[in-house]
Amino acid sequence: MIRRARLPSSLAFVTALAACAAPGTPREALAQLDEMMALVDRVQQGANRARDAVNESFLRLRELADGDYGETPPATVYERFVQSIDTAEQELQAFRATSAPMLQADHPVFARWQRNAARITSQTMRERCEFRLQDAQARFLAIGTIAERAAEQFATFNTSLRDTALFLALDLNPGALAELQEVVESLSRTAQEIDLNLEATIAVARAYVDQGVMPPAAAPPK
Repeated sequence: MIRRARLPSSLAFVTALAACAAPGTPREALAQLDEMMALVDRVQQGANRARDAVNESFLRLRELADGDYGETPPATVYERFVQSIDTAEQELQAFRATSAPMLQADHPVFARWQRNAARITSQTMRERCEFRLQDAQARFLAIGTIAERAAEQFATFNTSLRDTALFLALDLNPGALAELQEVVESLSRTAQEIDLNLEATIAVARAYVDQGVMPPAAAPPK
């Protein structure tokens, strides 16, 4: 279980960014912040798609390994399994493409934040700004770390699925299916672990985005 640290409010987070932004360049600073938040949001969406792909591919594996196809031709069940592997591999590539930048600590927002923290003459305010920078940067990198852990498990999972498909390609019969039962049970545990790590990725990404968005304006009194 991942223990989530207590997070500051959305308004406080954005206020801190504004306080540390370079004078005279608010549009550029906000554009970079929007870009970073969009990056985190894409990781969150990618993790959701990855979860769906893991669940679907394991479902197709279990369907194939059960051997009870009814009136469906075995070749059709096998083809569904292979297609689910193809989809899972595509989603893994897409997920890694979005999560890889999270492991980079030198995002323009953080670079700007660090430069301008040094410009603050008040020691107390400067220390507060630096502390918030370190906190935000650590949480940003944590998203990438958790996502990469899930991606590595996902890659291993996909490799095992592909090996299983090759094993059955020319030997799809009850004897071969019987030998797969231990593999299915092992992959079931792996799929659950991946799901937990992807869920954690979604949680930390959502928390980061939520506290970086200004609260909605209050409706005017009627």
